[in-house]
Amino acid sequence: MSLSKLESLPSEILLDLFEKYIDGIDIFVAFFHQLGSRFDAFLSQCQQLYFNFIGCRLDNFRFCIHLLPNYLDKITGLALSERGAPGQINMFLKYFPSFTLFKQLRSLYIHCSGGYIHSNHVENAILSLVDTNIEVLSIKMIK
Repeated sequence: MSLSKLESLPSEILLDLFEKYIDGIDIFVAFFHQLGSRFDAFLSQCQQLYFNFIGCRLDNFRFCIHLLPNYLDKITGLALSERGAPGQINMFLKYFPSFTLFKQLRSLYIHCSGGYIHSNHVENAILSLVDTNIEVLSIKMIK
């Protein structure tokens, strides 16, 4: 679908697409300050966003990390992985040391290898999940 066709969709459909079918990374990279104020307004209207950082390029990861603080209360799912991106979890936890910041977080997937992470940062972040409404948690640690 070309951008001109995407732009012609009704607001309700675009909002539904953003919330349910498009990864937050793709939304930020493709639409944030790219297509004018209409798409930026959709981002602020979204009530739920999911971010799958698995296999995310480092430049996109850094771009998204800097935008996330404005959307913490809308993020319902996160997927983080060291696979193919050593240091990603450490960098994420440097910016967001506690998952309690994510008020609507319902699902969390973490895949890491012990050689790249600071275990005390991960431990503190995992312990913070007690104070969240998390429903799905998947942690895979390889030492």
